[in-house]
Amino acid sequence: MTSQTIPGFLAGDFLKSNMSLIVIYAILNLIIYPINSIIMPKLYSSLITRVSNPKSNPKHPSLSPNQVNLLQYFQTNQKTIPQLIYFITIIAVIVASLFRLKYYMYTLIFPKYKMWLRERLFSSTLEQRNTDFEEQKVGKEIMRLEDIIFTSKEIFNFFITGLSELCLISILIIGYLYYLDKRIAFYATIQIVVIGICIYIGNKRIQETTLSRVNSYYKIADNIDNSFSNLSNVLINNQTNQEVNKNYTSSEKYKDNSKSSNNVLNNLSIVIRIITVITFLVILLHGYKLTQTHKLTTINFTTIVILLLHFQGYLYGQAWDISSTIDRWVQIQYNKDYLEDLMQATEKGKNLKNTINKGKIEFKNIHFNYKKSNQPIIKNLNLTIESNEKIAILGKSGSGKSTLVKLLIRLYKLTKGEILIDNTPIQDINIQYLRHKVNYINQNTLLFDEDIYYNIKYGNKTNKTNYQFTSPSPSKQTNQLEEQTNQLEEQTNKKIKNILKKYDLLTIYDNLEKGLETHAGPKGSKLSLGMQKVTILMRGLMRDSKIMIFDEPLSGLDEKTREKVIKMIVEETKNKTVLIITHDKEIIPYMDRTIELNEINKLN
Repeated sequence: MTSQTIPGFLAGDFLKSNMSLIVIYAILNLIIYPINSIIMPKLYSSLITRVSNPKSNPKHPSLSPNQVNLLQYFQTNQKTIPQLIYFITIIAVIVASLFRLKYYMYTLIFPKYKMWLRERLFSSTLEQRNTDFEEQKVGKEIMRLEDIIFTSKEIFNFFITGLSELCLISILIIGYLYYLDKRIAFYATIQIVVIGICIYIGNKRIQETTLSRVNSYYKIADNIDNSFSNLSNVLINNQTNQEVNKNYTSSEKYKDNSKSSNNVLNNLSIVIRIITVITFLVILLHGYKLTQTHKLTTINFTTIVILLLHFQGYLYGQAWDISSTIDRWVQIQYNKDYLEDLMQATEKGKNLKNTINKGKIEFKNIHFNYKKSNQPIIKNLNLTIESNEKIAILGKSGSGKSTLVKLLIRLYKLTKGEILIDNTPIQDINIQYLRHKVNYINQNTLLFDEDIYYNIKYGNKTNKTNYQFTSPSPSKQTNQLEEQTNQLEEQTNKKIKNILKKYDLLTIYDNLEKGLETHAGPKGSKLSLGMQKVTILMRGLMRDSKIMIFDEPLSGLDEKTREKVIKMIVEETKNKTVLIITHDKEIIPYMDRTIELNEINKLN
């Protein structure tokens, strides 16, 4: 487990790399709100007092600029009403400009943060699943991703601005009230303490209702993902209404949980509002008594009224934000296992390359069980496959055949034991190099909604150092490079067509309007199962791998196509080590030996 915390993972690196922007943003907030909370109320109260009592308006003789005391200029009691109006206007324009600058800084920081966090979550998921594979519920993962991004952004913004503003403004206002009257400052302080106690008491209930709401929210995501992933089954079996009703039931539960969650926040909000109103009335009554006994000037009393009107509303809003932040933090905590899984350090090994030459494979005392399960899938398995040997792996469904080859290419982590290729432990081999040299043609591979050429070339290297096929990007290339790329594309396409012709497999694409340039459709849906299978097999055979793994290569093919595919596999894998997971007897005569996995996987 990594020592990094969840807040550190979600924001730490971004804070470090954008510290200057964030500091400027925070400083702007710390400048704006004291002006709005203390200085502006003081100016307004002074103006109101002057207007209501014209005799208090000072009369200055005409003075030259050199005769004006700079300190007097900033003292409101030394200004005439017009001067005071001009001064308030200038301060208001400055505040408005600062607000505009603040919002500009916001647009610089938070869209960038959302993009950074989205990239971090996405890349961390791919990196973690690279050697710890799990099928992803796409709909749920997208909703989870965006949910974490939004809630993290709101929490991040609250701690940068809301919390720091609340602390600073509370200290300044209570300090100013203390200067005017200690008892008024005491009432204001008690108010803040009582609000804090209310939030603390309501915290547990907020957590309970939020967890219920989030749980039902993700249940909806699961239902939608399941329905869309099996859309053809839903339609073929006339289950449209059932799926709609199932989702409606989940939505109703989410609505009820959301209502409960919002009620908790709203009830807490009402309590806080009552506290602020009572405090405001108590301070007003006390302040009025002080003015009657001439212990508080009218202008200071007016300042207190305006200041408290602003502060009480601000305090109420911040109390709501604190409650909402608790709610959002619970949402993050709901995904704690998911985030901690992403934070786990991946095994780096020695990152070796150029180690796979002969293709000898050794499984030594292999044990494997899935995470959060004590049930072994593979137990005490030992197997050696010699260089260039061709073997068929047989066994009943669930015996661990596919799991074994996924362990070989490090899609899963071994629970115990060791796998070696040419005497090198696989965890010490660079993972991209390993998966290039050990080519797994999975029976469940889905095609991209691109043309057939693209799907065949996907994942195949274009030069000696790049192990990932990249489509041309003409807008980023010089004319010379674009021409070279186009030539390479044409040569590769010609090679693909020649191999298909050689084994009389090009004809299976004859019914397609554009032949091999036809788009496969979402998940290959526009192609027949036979076309999909041949496309996937061609992708594997185009790669210069030393070890080839075929998972049920003949399934979904008619008898004639099976014969052609067997011939292609046999001839194109000479001088390669081959593992074929199969239930089909036609290909077994071409193997050097067969292995019954049930016999060597000692589960009992």
